[in-house]
Formats: sequence, structure tokens, C-alpha cells
Amino acid sequence: MKNLLLGVIVLLHMAAYGQTGTGKISGKVLSSNNQPIVGATIKAIESAKGTRTDIDGRYLLTLPTGKYTITISALSYAAKSIEGVEVSGQKITDLDMVLDAEVKNLDGITVRSSSSAKKETVSTAILFQKNTNTVAQVVSAEAIKRSPDRNTSEVLKRVSGASIQDGKFIVVRGLSDRYNQATLNGALLNSTEPDRKTFAFDIFPSNILDNIIVNKAAVPELPGEFAGGLIQLNTKDAVDKSFLTAVVGGGFNSQAVSNPFYTYKGGKTDWLGVDDGTRKLPGGLPDYNEFNNFSTGKRSEYGQLFNNNWGYHKRGGLINKNFQLTGGRVLYTNGVRRISAIASVSYNEQFRNYNKINRFTEGDGSVRFNYVDNFSADNLLLGGIVNVSYQSSRFKLSLKNSYNITSTDHYMIRTGIDNSNQAQVNLLGYQSAFKSNRLWNSQLNGEHLLGAGSSAARIKWNANIAVLNQKLPDMKNLAYNENEINGVKTFVAQINDVAVQPDKVGRFFSDLSDKIYGVNGDFSKPFNLGGNQHVLKVGAMAQRKDRDFNSRVFAVRTNDNNTEVRFQPIDQIFNSTNFASGKLYMYDVTSASNNYDAFVNLFAGYIQFDNKIADKIKISWGARVEKFEQEVSFMTTTVGVSRTNNSYTDFLPSLNLNYSLNNKTNLRLSGSRTVARPEFREIAAFSFFDFERNVTIQGNSFLKRTKITNLDARYELYPQAGELFTLGVFYKHFVSPIESSYNFASGSPQFTYTNAKSADNYGVEFEFRKKLDFISLPVVKDITAFANLALIDSKVTFDANVADQLSGRPMQGQSPIVVNAGLQYVNDASKSNASILFNRIGRRIATVGFPGFGNIYEAPRSIIDFQFTQALARSWELKLTVSDLLNQKANFYQDNNGDKKYSADKDNLFNSMNYGVNFGANLTYTF
Repeated sequence: MKNLLLGVIVLLHMAAYGQTGTGKISGKVLSSNNQPIVGATIKAIESAKGTRTDIDGRYLLTLPTGKYTITISALSYAAKSIEGVEVSGQKITDLDMVLDAEVKNLDGITVRSSSSAKKETVSTAILFQKNTNTVAQVVSAEAIKRSPDRNTSEVLKRVSGASIQDGKFIVVRGLSDRYNQATLNGALLNSTEPDRKTFAFDIFPSNILDNIIVNKAAVPELPGEFAGGLIQLNTKDAVDKSFLTAVVGGGFNSQAVSNPFYTYKGGKTDWLGVDDGTRKLPGGLPDYNEFNNFSTGKRSEYGQLFNNNWGYHKRGGLINKNFQLTGGRVLYTNGVRRISAIASVSYNEQFRNYNKINRFTEGDGSVRFNYVDNFSADNLLLGGIVNVSYQSSRFKLSLKNSYNITSTDHYMIRTGIDNSNQAQVNLLGYQSAFKSNRLWNSQLNGEHLLGAGSSAARIKWNANIAVLNQKLPDMKNLAYNENEINGVKTFVAQINDVAVQPDKVGRFFSDLSDKIYGVNGDFSKPFNLGGNQHVLKVGAMAQRKDRDFNSRVFAVRTNDNNTEVRFQPIDQIFNSTNFASGKLYMYDVTSASNNYDAFVNLFAGYIQFDNKIADKIKISWGARVEKFEQEVSFMTTTVGVSRTNNSYTDFLPSLNLNYSLNNKTNLRLSGSRTVARPEFREIAAFSFFDFERNVTIQGNSFLKRTKITNLDARYELYPQAGELFTLGVFYKHFVSPIESSYNFASGSPQFTYTNAKSADNYGVEFEFRKKLDFISLPVVKDITAFANLALIDSKVTFDANVADQLSGRPMQGQSPIVVNAGLQYVNDASKSNASILFNRIGRRIATVGFPGFGNIYEAPRSIIDFQFTQALARSWELKLTVSDLLNQKANFYQDNNGDKKYSADKDNLFNSMNYGVNFGANLTYTF
């Protein structure tokens, strides 16, 4: 970490120097099939200067201050001219372009198009989406910049048909997170959670992204394990110019500053998202299978070794903080070859506070518990990237490194009624926890151009390594029951000499480590056949993932049920003096199944043809074969080491047809076969108590992979630069879909995983983006309206021996409607831009029930976000943001009357909370 930060500082220091008084134009030139155009000529009409694009289609043109008409030409492509391109001293003008295949008019003169630099750059991302070989949506760096989003998960909720669960897990087309996959710069990303198949997208700051591509239909060149969406995250790569940008910001959450915020004494490095050892498990403890063999006196001595600071206090000054420093440097260039580097470090700290209604109602209507949990949370995101790239006209080599830390440090105070033992009592509970995720990813990417001209072959390869560490050191739980003693009501800690209840009085330590190694390679060769150009693509990949999960669970017991220790408050009860003979001692609740090792091997190969059948018809087709091997091993008390194995070989064909009705309209048809495989913990045949959710999780070794058939049809209209209109339908058939379900084991809540027989998912998607410049009003003409709407339905079918009430329900996590809409204002003259964004999802099943216990639904809630950005001076910019302006309640309930909406007086409420309104202000300075 220290070396990474040192490298960032050195690089940024270099980027602040070496700038000249002249201006520059930089950008990327792509073909109509989204391939970089190598050797394209870029010239300024008013000057003799010009340049050519490199292997990545990038260029850099240095010019004196002034306005220019820029021409772009390449063999076999229609030339384009961009008028009014302004160049100013020590400034960079971004100009990305897409060139169409050459067309001749009646006189045989190449057709030219004229545009402005701003419009051309904004429309490039939309053209990329138009020209892709499958159903996809592109989110550009410009779009990310003009939103209030601080991390990737917040950006993704703007995508058509997408929504976010728990602030970080994506749902695409109504399909839960397990049916989605993610890549980082082309390398597969694996689950960040130990007990679910998902990826926490909040781990990546939004400022490090170059673009996001959400593929909703499969092609052979992409991984085949998804059904909702494949999210391709591409971080910023090489730079065309030296720059240095600093951002400093602050803000607050309305509830964090208006309600009491509780915290506790943590470690000195909590502000960096890592524990300094304050919460670590004491050294010298016996192994879990030996610990309880020691005398209670000895275990009292062990209790003194723990960090026994359980007290809490109020905290003030809860200002959210945001810092970002990004720099790039062209280290060497001779007009043909270029070595450049980019580095970024970002820091974001957000305080949240909310009161959560936490209630559980039995199938017979009786209430097991009814709590109000006051959560105070300090959420931190620290991220950095250092990328170095060498580029020439025929070769590119880049080293991409990222390191990200996310942490949540929370304190909870619980009050309410506990009826779990059929004896209703008032309860007072406390919980503190510090959870830290650290993800390091390093990739070496190469790209080679073989041959010359439009028929040149390309070789791309990638070698990558990733290490994910998730630590949850010393989650503490303590609960008091209200008892009446001698006519006086008082709270008594739930410590005794019989029961072992680590969720009531205990400590939990866990450490997850994933190590992922991967390589992949792709070869593409254009060729001519029948007067049209085609592309052959072949490739292969291999990935190895190793996981090591360890945890330790302790409860606290007493030799004397009537000891006065149980009446002491939380800041005194676990003092070292109370861990003594006749008082308190530790009890190790850890079982063999609390720890496991696992691995996955994935091998894949594909062949793909991109055929241009006629001027208007393109077909991308082929097949992918994936070989999957999985093993989970854990200890049992009966047979020793137990292993669960899975091995599959999947043949995954796909066909994508694009019919261009004209140069502004596409009609797409797509069909493919994909899969969804179980995650480690889902197939491990042991139960495990999840202290974060207070439930037991039981794996299922008989769980099968899901096979999915996907069909898509979409109509696309691109009226003019920066505008689009799409209307699509889709259908998906699932064989053996995997779902998590809820039941009771020995009277306590339990999650497990099952395969349904089949499921069908179908829906309609609509999206538009339209400029309002046809309205002559001065302000309105600078506004762009945009919206996307998804209407989705699904039905799950079970075997005949399963209760009838379960068949026909929607799939878990599927929303019947997802709406995103907004208005964006951009005025180049005043250098102002603003946007207002709306998001709403329909109700969805959060937890699948069972006979006699209905599904738990998440009720719809509307979210409105706003941002305003204004250039203040030559190098200053101010950005103001407001997110979740409506602050509507998030309600989770059982729909008792079946009216498909939440009714407070009729339905069973399980959880309810308001998250608060977030206000922020950022000040940016560009050196």
C-alpha cells in the first residue's frame, strides 16, 4: 500500500509539469463495428499539421490557439469534417469519432458529415451502442461525470432494466444478482460475498471508470455464465496528454446529522478501512476443538486477553468527506510511439444513521420479535489505480493495477419485544462490527496488429491476478432482558451457565481470502468473401480460483446464574476483573464446519464469425465451450474431511442478427444458451450461522447448475447525434433455477438453496434519449430528456410433489417494472450542466417463503437524485449533488390480503427504514 501511494504521488508530481502554451486535440477513432481504426489521418484545415491514429485508434494533435475544422480520413471509410473545434493554450479538447464504411454519391465524391466537437464526442458512446454486435447498453465516462454517483453500483442503477439491492448488488431484467456476471478489463470478477453468488459493485469508485458496457445477450467471445447481464467494467487506460486534477468535497446525510449517532472506540487505522489489530483474535488461544477442555478458570484467563472495550459514545461532526487526485503523464512520444501513465487515488467517507423496524411474524400470526434497531454506520471507500501503457501503430502493452478498500463500521442499539421463548420480554441489545473488503487486481494486456490495412489480424491477450480479502474481526453481540426483581424492573444480560447463545452474548471473527489467476487470448482475422468483409474470431481462457474461509465463534458464560455481574451495564460487564473464578468465562462455539477450503477451475474456448451478409445485414454467431470444476472441502465430526464436487462441460451456442433498415435504424434478433452455476457455500452440505443476518445458512450438495435459453428482439432508432429510441422484447427459459428459500429448523430461521423445476421470464424494454432543441425557448433547447422502462413477468414451476402455492410465483428478486428517467441540461457557453434523475422498481420477492409462511416482498420506493455543475473560473469547477431526495421508506412485508401493495393495517411488516437524504458539494481544480 505504501509503495502504491508513493508511486501515485511521484506520477502526479510529474504530471503537473511539462505542459506547453499550445493546445491539443485528442480522442479515439472507431469504425462502425466498434473496432479501432489504425492509421487514420487527422488534419486541421487551417494548419499544415496532422497526425495518425495508433493501434488503439487514438491520436493526439498539437495546434496553436484558435478554431479549426478537423478532417478525419482513412482508407475504405467515409471521411468526416468537424467544424468549430476550439483549441486554447494548455487545454485539451476531446474529440472521439466514428467513421462509416465509404459510400459514394452519384458523382463519385466521398460524402462528408459536419458536426461540432462537443456533439461528436457525446454521440460516440451512443454510436458504440448502435454498432455493437449484440444487445447492449453503454455508459460513458461523460455520463458518469454528470451524475451524482460516487461508486459503480450507483451508476448501474441508471441502466435500462437494472436495479440495485442492498446498495451494491445488481439486478438486471428482474433477475437476481446470481444471474449476472462481471468483468474488469476483460478478466472475470468473482463473488465478493462468502454466502451468496454476487459481486459488490460499490467497491469501485466511479471516477476510475472509462466506461461500462452491459451486455444483455451473449456472444461466444464473452463469458457464458449469465442470464440477466454481463457487466464489463473498463478502467481508464493510457492518456494522450499530461494532466492533474484534484477534487475536494463534503456533505452530509440528513438523518446522520439530525439523530444521535453512536460509535465505539476502534483502531487507529479505521479511517483507512483496515483494522490495526485492535479487534484481532488474541494470540496463544488453543484450537477450537481443545478450548472447551480447559477449566473454566483457565477460560476466564483467556477472556482477559480479548479487547473488552464494549462501551459506546455519541459522535458529532459527521461531515461526509470526498477526496480525489487523478493525474496522467505522456512519458515519451515521437509521433508514432507513446509511453504514458495514469494514476488516481480517491477517498470517500459517508455517515449513515437510520432506525430499522425489525419484526418477525410466524405463520400463525404470532409475533416472534418486534425490534427497533438504531444503526449508525461509517462507510468508507478508498481506491487507487496505476496504469502504464506503451502504444505504437502496431503494438500495445499495458499494465493495469487497482487496489480498492471498502469498509463499514457500525454500531447498533436494539430495543423492543422478544417472544422467541414464548415468554414476551422487553429487550435491550447491542452490536458492533467492522467489515473490510480489500481487492487487489493486476493485469498485463497485450495487443498486436499483424498485416496491414483493413484485413490486418489482431491478437489480444491478458494475464491477470486478483486477491480479495474480507475481514470481519470481532463482531460483538450482547442482549439484556428486562426482569422484575423484588418489584423493581431491571435489565439483565442474557448470560447463564446452561445455554450457549453467541447471537445474544458472543463474539464472531471471520477471514475470507480469494486468490484468482487467469489468462485469456483472442485472435481475430478480417477477410473478404462475396464482396463483403467478415471477421473470424477464436480464443481461449483459463482461470483458477482458490478460497480459504476461517471463522471463530465465542460465547460468554457464567458459573453463577445469580451473579451480580449480569446486572452491570455494557461498558462495565466485560471488564477484565469480571473474567475470574465464579464469574465469567469464554465458551468456544466454533464447529468444524465453520471453516472450509474451495477451488474452481474454469477453461473455455470459442469460435465466432462476424459476417456482413449484405449492406444491411450483419450476423455474429458461433459457440463457446466451458469446462467447470468445483470442490468444497470441510471438516466434520463423523467422517473427517468431507468434499463436495461439481464438474460440468457446457456447449453454449449463440446467434445475433442485426438488420439495418437504414443508417439510423437497427432491428436486432438474438438467441443464445448460457448457464448459472452454484457458489461455494451453496453446495457445502453443512449449516452455518450468519451473524450479520442472524440466520442459519444450510448448503445443498445436490444443487445443480441452471441452464438458460435466451431470446431477444429489439428495434433501435438513432435520429441524430446523441439521441436514441429503442423498443425490445425478451424471453428466457430456465431449467433448474437456483433460489434461496426460508424455512424453520428446530424453530429457528434458516436459509437454504434449492432447484426449482423450471422458470420462464419475459418482458418488454423501452428507452429513449431526445434533445429538446426543437423548442426555441432559450433554456429548454439545452435540455435532453431520457428514460428507460422495463416491464417484466416471470413464473416458477416446481415438481408435482411440491406444494401448489409455490408454483406460478415470480422468480426471487424479479421486479415487474423498473423505471429510470431524467432531464439533463448542458450549456457550453456558460459551462453549466445539471441533471435530475428518477428511479423506481416494482415490488419483488426478497425472501422466498414455504407452505404456511408467505413470501417476503420488498415494496416499491421512488428515488430522485439531482446534480448541478458549474465552471467557476479557468480551472475551477463546482458540483452540487442531492441524492434520494424523497427519502421514502423501504418496506419488507408479507402480502396477507394479496392486493400486491403494502397495507400497514393488513400486512405483516418485517423490516422498514428510511435511509436519509444525502447532500454533497465537490470543488475540482485542474492544473
